Amino acid sequence: MVASTDRVRAWFELAKSCMSDSDWKVAATIPNASLSHREWGEQGIRLIRFDLRNVFVKDAPEKPCELFVRPEVRAQYGHSVWKEKEDATMQWQQTLAPGDGILEHLSRPMTSFRYGSVLFGNYAGPFSSTFFYSLQPTLTRSRLRRDFPKTGDCAYAAFQDVHGTGQDFVMIGRSEGEPNRFRVVLTFSTPDEQWASWASPFFTTLLGMVQQASTRFLNRPGIADLRQLDQKMYITLGLRNYHRGPPMIPEHIGAEKGQEDVTISGGQELGLAFWKRWLVSGADGKFRLAEYLQRFLQQLGHNVPVHETLDGRRLVPYQCVMLRQDWEHVRASCLEAFRWQKAAYRRKSGGTSAPSLSIDVAPHFLAYPSSNPVFNLDVPKLVVRNTFIEFEEDILPNTFGATKRSKSCTHCKLNV
Repeated sequence: MVASTDRVRAWFELAKSCMSDSDWKVAATIPNASLSHREWGEQGIRLIRFDLRNVFVKDAPEKPCELFVRPEVRAQYGHSVWKEKEDATMQWQQTLAPGDGILEHLSRPMTSFRYGSVLFGNYAGPFSSTFFYSLQPTLTRSRLRRDFPKTGDCAYAAFQDVHGTGQDFVMIGRSEGEPNRFRVVLTFSTPDEQWASWASPFFTTLLGMVQQASTRFLNRPGIADLRQLDQKMYITLGLRNYHRGPPMIPEHIGAEKGQEDVTISGGQELGLAFWKRWLVSGADGKFRLAEYLQRFLQQLGHNVPVHETLDGRRLVPYQCVMLRQDWEHVRASCLEAFRWQKAAYRRKSGGTSAPSLSIDVAPHFLAYPSSNPVFNLDVPKLVVRNTFIEFEEDILPNTFGATKRSKSCTHCKLNV
């Protein structure tokens, strides 16, 4: 198991308080940096926070929320763009959703990490400290959220699998309001409620080392190339013009015909002669493009992931996200099949309009519930070998009218 739902939720709820000085006890300060601590939760877990101000980031991204790179991008492509030995060797294991992946950390050889392991480390018992330094591979679920906890922020959290009770951390980046200047807050858990009395005099030294290491990390060679790869990693698709009900779905040749069937003789050569109205599943009765397009592509023989979340935020129901390389692989057959889908829809529903795909559109997100900013962002407990995720909440009303789009789309590059 890697990071239960409650564990993930709790850490992202903690992120907001990490940006406030309330309840934190300062243990050391240097110019533009402080080290503080506090207890957290009923178990009295000790939290250590490095608060770094005015961190310079050369060629910082235009959008501050893109300061950190998605974990799956960093793990898969970091080796090919970094010009020097990377700070933390990692291997990609699995992508659960955009911005959410399972990684294997192999080592953290930086001097600052080794120094921290001496001050805060504990290698005894089931709750061993591996945040700073470990020679053994550590399985980690890493998640990134953009525009969180505030618009323009970027939060990156990692949840370690160490005997089921591993060490976790969250890192938050926020623009200081000046070009190329950021506040970076790093908070992690320690296995002990108190550190050794001899450790305190060395906190100032550690704080300076972490300050320098963070600046190097955010300006490491190849990071600009990695951010460009990150921006192009996924593509957002949208559905429009489905005012007369859900779109049609192709049936395999020889499937038993029902009352909802529509026959399009022109699509027979492609095996797209028989069509049925898509039946919306789920108790809420709401259409979701991610679910529909996943099944649509499966009917065409393509088994590729289609997601309804992006960087921890749920898209509106008429949008979904795919890996760009997956989309390019299925694009031709998908667009050809959608031409016949339109014909089937018009035959079934009448009129001249029919559902069409909008490609490479700007993502639109559902609003966070005001009472809990992370209510609909967490997924059930995950087993590493699984590849499918269920999401439990939606906010739009239970009507198709609530999800209509106009016939114009200013962000669309192609409509089919």
